Amino acid sequence: MIVSVKVKAPKATKRKIALTSSVIGPASGSDFAIAVVLGAGGGTLGVPPIAPGQPGAALSGSSVVVPPGALPSATPIVVATAPNLAFPDTSTAVGPAVFFGPEGTHFDSTNSATRATITIPFNLAYASLKDTLVIYTRDAKGKVTAVPPPYTFDTVNGLVTVNVSHFSSFSIAAPAGQVGQFDVITAETVADPQDVCVAIDLSGSGLPILYYVAEGTDKKVGAITLAATTTPFARELWAGGGTSSVDGTTRLQFKFVDPVQAVTSSNSGETWIATTTQIFHVDDQGAVTLFAGDGQSADVDGAPLQASFKSIGALLVDSQNNDDVYVADVGAHKIRLITGQPLQVSTFAGSGVAGPGADGGILAQTKFEGPYHNGHRAQRRSLRRRRFARAPDQGHRRDFRSRTRRSRATRRDRRVRAATAALRRRRSSSPCAAWSACSTSSIRNSRCSSWPTQATTRSARSTSPAAW
Repeated sequence: MIVSVKVKAPKATKRKIALTSSVIGPASGSDFAIAVVLGAGGGTLGVPPIAPGQPGAALSGSSVVVPPGALPSATPIVVATAPNLAFPDTSTAVGPAVFFGPEGTHFDSTNSATRATITIPFNLAYASLKDTLVIYTRDAKGKVTAVPPPYTFDTVNGLVTVNVSHFSSFSIAAPAGQVGQFDVITAETVADPQDVCVAIDLSGSGLPILYYVAEGTDKKVGAITLAATTTPFARELWAGGGTSSVDGTTRLQFKFVDPVQAVTSSNSGETWIATTTQIFHVDDQGAVTLFAGDGQSADVDGAPLQASFKSIGALLVDSQNNDDVYVADVGAHKIRLITGQPLQVSTFAGSGVAGPGADGGILAQTKFEGPYHNGHRAQRRSLRRRRFARAPDQGHRRDFRSRTRRSRATRRDRRVRAATAALRRRRSSSPCAAWSACSTSSIRNSRCSSWPTQATTRSARSTSPAAW
């Protein structure tokens, strides 16, 4: 007997390669991606330096190296931002999540020579804890697992490299309880530091600049950079110290006539430097021009070159709003604003009267003690300590006596206020009508004729108030 069996042919399997956005999370406005097509010959894809604050800045230095023979054919390789990984324990992320794609691309796990090599950034504050850091990966289903070492750390540029057997999202984390820290390093002594700002240098020349420093009476601006030697940081002259104050002079040839009080930088790579009464602009080519201030110590609004500042203490540029510049004018007790087309200097906040301010008030009526930045406050405290530490001469004794008199007056006013409050509490219940006629001045002068005497008060303890 012949039995006939009908066999259904199996369906052809299809390999799907996709960015599993439903697993890893939604996109954001700061997403960044670069791509290149690599073939059987392999190749490299790296993220170029990106200015802080720009999309993809956290991925600067990320790269992938695909060796020859790792890919069977031409494949579009991608490096992109990715949502943070959910670590399987209480580890803390110490670097961004970086996606390498296409998702699902696998390499020979038994042959390290044909596996891809990825590099991702990590926080240099954890450089001393590098032996405890772990790289994690997230697959297309959202499962997060550890990538086995070895890891290679670059503790100068903040990068870590590892061989991987597949493409997906990767991030580095520190175990729970591990806290990163920077060592305190003196790059170089600055005689009169007045202000520090994060540097945004897009020139691409030399070592990366981290901070600009306003060096006060040295009339210069310094730059703190990553060092090429074993010392992590170094300081170099960035602007000032030259011989010319003519507009268009390069920053290293420019001469600041007055002490440099403040410095700030925008996302576009431009920099503003303030002396006591003037503000200078340094473009992305390094040319210095006078931006605002006629050099006179006064409080005058108007066109930038006709306006006057009394004493500039700090600067802030709004990179998100046409590079508007806010100026803390310490001498005028105001915050000034430079904005508009054409540019105009105006008062943003402050009445011009020194005094403590209050939240929620009208900007034009707000009072400022300065406005000071931290450097001014520290300087004032230091001067005050030095002043009374010195052997007092006649002028210092006069000043001390004046402060003592003010203290006594303050204590007397407190006693007067306390007595006034006590009198008001008694007025409503006191049977002595004359008490209501007592005024604050009579308390201050202690001449109220109707105030009970000590003897009357003692005798009244055993009698009713009517006996008074």
